[in-house]
Amino acid sequence: MRITALSRIAGAAIAAGIMVIVGTGWLAMRELSVNGPIYQRIAAGKDLIANVVPPPAYIIEAFLEATTIIKEPWTYEPGRKRLAKLRKEYDERHEFWSRQALAPALRSQFLKAAHEPAKYFWEIVDDSFLPAIQAGNSEAASDAYLQMVEAYRAHRSAIDEVITLAKRSNAGLEHLATEREHTILATMAILTALVVAFVVACILGTISWVVGPIVRMQEAMRRLAGGDLKVSIPSLHRRDEIGDMAGAVQVFHTSAVERSTMNREARLLSQLNEWLQSCKSLEELYRMVGEFLSKLLPGCAGHLYIYANSRDILESATAWNGAHSAPAIHPDDCWGLRRGRTYTFGENEIDFPCAHVETATSDYCCIPILAHGDTIGLLHLEFGRGHGANASHPCTDAISEQRRLGLVCAEHISLAIANVKLRDQLRDQSIRDALTGLYNRRYLLETCRREFSRAARSGQSVSLFSIDVDHFKKYNDNHGHDAGDTVLRAVGDCLKSSFRDEDVPCRFGGEEFVVVLPGAGADAAARKAEELRSKVESLVVRYVDGNLPRITISIGVAVFPHCGDNPQAVLKAADEALYRAKEEGRNRVVLSPGINAPQTMQRMLATSFAAPAGGQHRSDDAGARAA
Repeated sequence: MRITALSRIAGAAIAAGIMVIVGTGWLAMRELSVNGPIYQRIAAGKDLIANVVPPPAYIIEAFLEATTIIKEPWTYEPGRKRLAKLRKEYDERHEFWSRQALAPALRSQFLKAAHEPAKYFWEIVDDSFLPAIQAGNSEAASDAYLQMVEAYRAHRSAIDEVITLAKRSNAGLEHLATEREHTILATMAILTALVVAFVVACILGTISWVVGPIVRMQEAMRRLAGGDLKVSIPSLHRRDEIGDMAGAVQVFHTSAVERSTMNREARLLSQLNEWLQSCKSLEELYRMVGEFLSKLLPGCAGHLYIYANSRDILESATAWNGAHSAPAIHPDDCWGLRRGRTYTFGENEIDFPCAHVETATSDYCCIPILAHGDTIGLLHLEFGRGHGANASHPCTDAISEQRRLGLVCAEHISLAIANVKLRDQLRDQSIRDALTGLYNRRYLLETCRREFSRAARSGQSVSLFSIDVDHFKKYNDNHGHDAGDTVLRAVGDCLKSSFRDEDVPCRFGGEEFVVVLPGAGADAAARKAEELRSKVESLVVRYVDGNLPRITISIGVAVFPHCGDNPQAVLKAADEALYRAKEEGRNRVVLSPGINAPQTMQRMLATSFAAPAGGQHRSDDAGARAA
């Protein structure tokens, strides 16, 4: 019910209550006015009692006057006049009481029982007593006098009965009047109490129905203005003005929640972009994508697929919110990749699930990730599958909002991946040798500083090979520079396949190579160097229509910290060992003098170089290394 209608009803009810009180007062006054005749009768009874006690003076005076006449007959004439006057006054008084409002019993007793003896008394006086006195018949006068005495006594007895009846009647009338007054007053009190209770109930109802909800609404608005978006808006179920107010506050609350959500999403997207731009590797980038998207899209499970280098499959890079991703998918398994645009399953009346989705139990979205016009991956979102998803099917608006965020995230991810790949490419170009694919001199020096510092802290060794291709100048002079490049590539490939992942083979410049072996001691380094020398010597390098002459290398080995406490000193020691290898006839491994190699190792190296093959190359001067 609307408050305006309720206020009208309450106003009408209060007006009705006031009218009831007024009407009750009017009825009470009317009822009290009914007591007027009763009080008049009570007053008449009291007046009657006051006027008949003692017995009426008229009869008494008449009796005394008769007594005087009977004793003194000579007073007859004035006595007769006096008796006539008393008779007249008595009749007038009797006629007055006959007009008064008396109770029936009192009227009957007073006007009949008391009046008959008095009437008889006056008849005796007029008919017997006065004629007997006038006639001088004392005996008849005495008899008449005796009859007058009897009449007086009867009148006196009737008057006593009248007084008793009058008192009894007054008492009954007073009790009736009192009861009526009490009844009227009790009725007025009850009705007044009912009306007051109704007014109080209206006030309490107003407080409960209007004031209370308004106070709660004010508290909700205060908390909402203070930034508490978890507040519950009261009175939304009402269909009155307070319900309208609650609806307006709810709209404001919804807008505030949406604004807060958008601010949070913008903040997370900004942080995502900042973190993604700070990533140094794709693995780190993929891990951050999973962490951020699990927070940014709590109602979605998702996968990130990236094209492999072969461009024939997409490999799973990361997953979040409990998504079960396949290790790899084929590009033709996804309708989004095949159609070249975002594909949302469950959006249209007719949809076909992607082959990479095992069971399409919920709506999902496939967003191709584009970078510089090329598709580099796929962002797959499963709606209603995350840890923040509702148990029911997500609404269309929620799906649209999540898809919008997915598109924005895909743009950030694509830019970040392109930047990391470009950064990796530039860094690779800056630390790789373009001809052999090995690390270059710059990366070598960085690695030496890093590994030497680590070895110094842990107390380990770092071995270093200085390698030079024997008689390399002849390959260029006799077969051309392409043949020389082919030899360098073959040696580089051999280096790449001969060492551990933690070992760092580098092209130092020209035909010189350097290998860093972290954690390798002198024995292991010597054995590894001999294996490398033997492996290079066994290479068969084909060029144009024939094979190039056999390739041999000379290796100088130095070990940190035996040969020096810094990269420059160890490199110099390795170079000096390389020079000795060339002076001793090439195609051999020579340890730096700072290495205390066991006698068995010395004999093994000496035996390996006792009869070096390829003596035709020894005529080259030592300056060939500089070529």
